Amino acid sequence: MTQAKHTQGPWHRGSGAGNGRDSIFASDGRMRLDYGGTVLYPIANLVEGWDADEDNANAALIAAAPELLMALRCALADLEGIMPEMEPSGDRNHPAWTTITEAQDAIAKAEVKP
Repeated sequence: MTQAKHTQGPWHRGSGAGNGRDSIFASDGRMRLDYGGTVLYPIANLVEGWDADEDNANAALIAAAPELLMALRCALADLEGIMPEMEPSGDRNHPAWTTITEAQDAIAKAEVKP
């Protein structure tokens, strides 16, 4: 697996008006001590839309991104490992091959290319 270039997870949504409620932070994120307190640097700043439930769902999805990416990488590796045993002829008609391709495409979309 390639080394992640994104900020390591887990991530969480800030809470409270003064604590970055509309931002996503790494649990072990970048911060600095500043006059009057600690300044946290967000991974993402959220914009409130017209639907608060949708905004909350979007924030939850963004915050879960590192764990989702890792889980997808692990599932892909497992699936790639068992498919040759399931179809030793190399016939790629099994639906799992489509899943493998979709997982590879999703991972590629999430990774920054040099």
